[in-house]
Amino acid sequence: MLLGMATLESPAEASVVAQVPKQLYIAGVWRDATGGGTLDVVDPSTGEAIAAVADATPEDAMAALTAADEAQRRRLREQYQIPQQAHCLVFVGSGFERKGLAAAIRAVAVTDSHLLVVGKDKAEKRYRALAQSLGCGDRIHFMGVQKQTLPFYQAADALLLPTLYDPFPNVILEAMSCGLPVITSTTCGGAEFITPGQNGFVTDALDVPAITEAIRALPRQALGSSMGEAARLRIMTATPAHLSEQLISLYNRLLD
Repeated sequence: MLLGMATLESPAEASVVAQVPKQLYIAGVWRDATGGGTLDVVDPSTGEAIAAVADATPEDAMAALTAADEAQRRRLREQYQIPQQAHCLVFVGSGFERKGLAAAIRAVAVTDSHLLVVGKDKAEKRYRALAQSLGCGDRIHFMGVQKQTLPFYQAADALLLPTLYDPFPNVILEAMSCGLPVITSTTCGGAEFITPGQNGFVTDALDVPAITEAIRALPRQALGSSMGEAARLRIMTATPAHLSEQLISLYNRLLD
């Protein structure tokens, strides 16, 4: 059952859920997964569980979306046929035009980076053709819609989402929770979480040279990088208590 849409089964369950950081409410839906105190993180784009936490504590919840270790990363790259030493970005979203995939492909084309494209669009053939025409077809990997998106974050080194418009895409919070720096656009609500040069970059959605420059400024590997750590730390501070403090402070300023 979806939390917030049904009654919690026990005070203990309610206590755990009340302390779960807000970004994980946003990044996924927490639900009781049939006893044992297990909670699932659900990918909102598919409704499928992407991680599970048994006998959950707030600390467990924080770690549900997290970076892979070196061995996991190696296995995932073998599975998705990404060279182990390659710099790899991930693009997650359907509706490629609005999400900015054309600009993403053009920006990647003049680098040596790979791009995992997770999502669907009826015009996918056009984007495949664009990649081929730019000479980067072998580095743009169209993976389709996936029930589990977590492994794709864990295989990548950054999220690339130069969306033309998006009020607040969940994928930015998911990626940052996995320790990925983010490149997004000024027209994306999630840009407020990005401090340029520290945990990612923000560019104009159509400024391909700027996007390319941002790609080249990323660490070659997110795992263990200061930028990746900064991305995760930025998200980890977005707790309900902290957000409540900010809201109360805003109200106080408006009333003064």
